[in-house]
Order: sequence, then C-alpha cells, then structure tokens
Amino acid sequence: MANYDVYNLKQRAYMTNDFVRNVRNGTKVKLTEMQQDLFIWAVACAMENVRAGKDFTEWIHFHFPSFWRYRASKDWSKYSNEARENYVQIFKDMQKVQFEIPVRKVEFGQEVIQIYNCQYIDAVKYDEATKECSVRLSPTLRDFVCTKEGKYTEIEVGHYISLKDKLAKVLYEYLRSFMSVGHTSVSVDGLKKMIGATYGYGNLKQKHLLKAVKEINEKTDITIMGHHVKYQELFIKKYRENGCTGISDEEEVEIIVASMENHPLNRNGDEMKKVTSLLFNISRKAPENRYDYVDYMGFSSSYATKLKKALIEYSMPRTVKQAINESRYEGKTIFDD
Repeated sequence: MANYDVYNLKQRAYMTNDFVRNVRNGTKVKLTEMQQDLFIWAVACAMENVRAGKDFTEWIHFHFPSFWRYRASKDWSKYSNEARENYVQIFKDMQKVQFEIPVRKVEFGQEVIQIYNCQYIDAVKYDEATKECSVRLSPTLRDFVCTKEGKYTEIEVGHYISLKDKLAKVLYEYLRSFMSVGHTSVSVDGLKKMIGATYGYGNLKQKHLLKAVKEINEKTDITIMGHHVKYQELFIKKYRENGCTGISDEEEVEIIVASMENHPLNRNGDEMKKVTSLLFNISRKAPENRYDYVDYMGFSSSYATKLKKALIEYSMPRTVKQAINESRYEGKTIFDD
C-alpha cells in the first residue's frame, strides 16, 4: 500500500506563474477548500496523461476512496449512495465557476490583451461500480496548466491537500510561485482578497494568518519567515519575558508573523501600529523535513513512519534512470511493502 500512497502523494501539478498569481489568486475565493484540492489533483493527473503521450483533454480518472483517505475523512465505503452523489456534485459545481484569463499577445508590433472566458471543469461522469469519477479539464486551460515551459509553479499533491485553513492553501500556492526568487511582499488588502475577507487585519491575523503560517511551516516543503533581524530581536525579547525558560510553538508563530509585518513610518521615523503589507522569505526544506504532514493524515503511527520514510527516500538524489523509472508508476517501485 505504501507504494501506491507514495505515487499518489508525490504527483505534481504544474501551472504557469502568471496563472497562479493573476488568475487562480483571484478565482480561488469562488472554490471551497475541497474543490481546490480536487482541482490540484486533477491537474496532477492530467500531467500524467500528458507524460504518457495522451491528449490534455483525455478523461482523468479520479479515485474517490484514496482522496478521502488522504484528507483524513471517514472511509469512502461508509458513505451512503446519496452522500457519494452529493460529493460528485462538487465536481459538477466546478463546471459553473466562470473566470477570465487575460493573455498578452503582440500583433503587428503592438501588445494587445485578449480575454479568455474559462471554467475549471469541462465534463464529469461517475462510475458507481469502480468508485471512479472521471473529469475533463477545460480545453482553454491548455496553455496555463500541465506545462513546464517558461516560468511555472510546481505543487506536490500531498503538501497541498494536507493544508486545512483556506488562507493556508491559497497563500502556499501563491508563495510557491516565488520559490525561485525566494521572497515576496503581499499587501494586507491582497491577503484579504485571497479569501474574500472583508474584516480588518487584526481579525484576519487571528482567524487565518497565524494558522496559515503554522500549517505551511509544519506540513509543506517550504519554510516562510519575515525580516530575519526583526525575528531575532522579537525572539530574544519573548525569551527574556518568559524568564529564559523557552518559547512555546504558538509564541514562535506569533513572532514569525510579527517579523513579517511592515509598518508605515510617522514624521519622526518611528513605526506606526498600522500594518500595510507582509514580507515573506521563502526557503525550501531538506528532503528529510518535507513530509511531516503524514503525521496529520489519520494513519496509524507505524504506517505513518513507514510512509514518511518512503516519501523521503523517493525525494533523495538518484540517477536519471531511476528517476525516469519511478516517474512511471506500474504497480511497483523501489519501496517494498
């Protein structure tokens, strides 16, 4: 079973940076957390089709029992037929989500912007006997997903679906598009737009941002921090306030977020209380530290340890021949049950 789980969780979705930053960032607010997970998995499965020489618009076979297992939900077999049909409806509802993709082109020496009206899913069908739901991605997405041309964002399925907070999912994907740069700033209004929040920064921070930063740093392949000097100053200050007895995990997350905050200066050059934007410094974790999310998936401790070890070994440097063989799953890998 570990082989099958490694294959599924290691699948990767590829999307252009522009699509992630300018389109997905504005339309994900229209999708539920589960629909976001379904879309990322569908793109990863479509990538497998493309690698196998199939067309982008081929049917993608989606195995619901596996999906529910990874999301730490109850066993798919325990759902009634009516409940299963309701969950398949989630895919069908994605057909109704319309959004625009602005595309810059040069015609007769001048740059013009063409607007494509698009949807995530083109068609859906469900087979009750095999428990498979088959979907087709919208053909309009062809130039924006399942491509490694130009500047693109790579999302590993396991990392994405392990995130529960809705800001964590959106923010992780957005920051992942800046991996090659290593940092980016996001305005407070930009953060609020990511999840359609209408309340102030204080509420956003308490309801979502602290949880999102904690989840991303605990469960994904990246670590996000703020201003390094500011972090050190705040860490030492809190350590001393605690009588030099240590700092809790919750306190450290609060310090990390505080070190990200950018404040405008008053006439005297002092920082004001208002927060206008946040700085995110992004670094990639070593392979042995990328798969802690397995501990949150509801597996037994013995199986979680085994699965994490397999995921780590798969991510370690290996020969080109091994990489090619392992990328084409045929029921066997180098990991034995």
